[in-house]
Amino acid sequence: MVTIAAVKCRPHSSVVLALTTGGYHQTERLLAVPDYAYCVSLTHLGSESFCIGSDPGIDYVCRPSNDIRKMPAMPLGLRQHPPLFITGAPRSGTSWLGELLSEHHTRLVYEPFNPQWNPGLLGNTQQFLYLDRDAADEVPEPLRQAADAAFRGRQSRKQILRALYRGYLNKTVIPYRNVLVKDPTAVLMSAWLQKRFDATIIVIVRHPGAVISSILKLGWHFDLRRLMSQPTLMEGALSDYRSLLNSCQGNQIRESAAFWSALHIVLQGLAEDNGKWHFVSYESLCADTGATLKSLTSRLDIKMPEQARPTVTPSQSLPDTDPGSTSRNSPLMPTAWRERLPQKQRAEIYSI
Repeated sequence: MVTIAAVKCRPHSSVVLALTTGGYHQTERLLAVPDYAYCVSLTHLGSESFCIGSDPGIDYVCRPSNDIRKMPAMPLGLRQHPPLFITGAPRSGTSWLGELLSEHHTRLVYEPFNPQWNPGLLGNTQQFLYLDRDAADEVPEPLRQAADAAFRGRQSRKQILRALYRGYLNKTVIPYRNVLVKDPTAVLMSAWLQKRFDATIIVIVRHPGAVISSILKLGWHFDLRRLMSQPTLMEGALSDYRSLLNSCQGNQIRESAAFWSALHIVLQGLAEDNGKWHFVSYESLCADTGATLKSLTSRLDIKMPEQARPTVTPSQSLPDTDPGSTSRNSPLMPTAWRERLPQKQRAEIYSI
């Protein structure tokens, strides 16, 4: 059992969080979180203890004497708006957008359908699995359970550890009224998730050259077989592109470009058939984060802090060596890929 322990150091101070597993300390990393995010819970517990969350799968209440109590899950009826699902092609900025939007009592759930972060799905699903909105029998039960848990704000141990390491633990454990799930590996499940959870779908779109440059730098590979092995896709949305997809296999640049194109062809069709889909340009988000967020949250009818700033100011210079970090020199990101990709590779991308 994963336990998040909280101790309120002194009145009007911060809360120190520490993660333990099975009753024993796993890490020395601590995170300070402002009091105001949790004051709603103080009246329920009295002065001796302090609540920092509400989820049936994780204990969140700790007295100074380490007496752990359990809080019930927040009823879904208390949510202020439908859950949000952020997706798009990998390396398109889903993590960054998720962190920007996960404010004001919104629980951030990181890639619950990726077996890397949800080990319970190993062998029970695949990345980029396509599910239409009426899928039923073809949905593996472990995947269905993972979806139900994610949209209730529940997290696996690895997801909690990642949040602790990346510095956004407060967004995964705060008392919440809204849930934001982000997962690019489940991009082709969007219609099913929308129908099952009445979710609002947010798709972030980044230039294919930038996406491909990023995955090449990380040594990743967009394998077209993940799409072409799914009959529903190849007999449906991608039926007219079978020969093109076949011709691109074996050429890493063309295969990656074809994969990006195939994902967005499917997404375009799904968006036309379903309501409540919102598309965001990564390049616009970099160029003017505040204005882009204001436009998006206005369409979503959700309130955000008055000032929304880029994670990194233009005057800063950061090494782009950590694939999991959302700290970037935002104004430079939209065009940096052009310096990394030779003209020949850019031409191959544009040929698809």
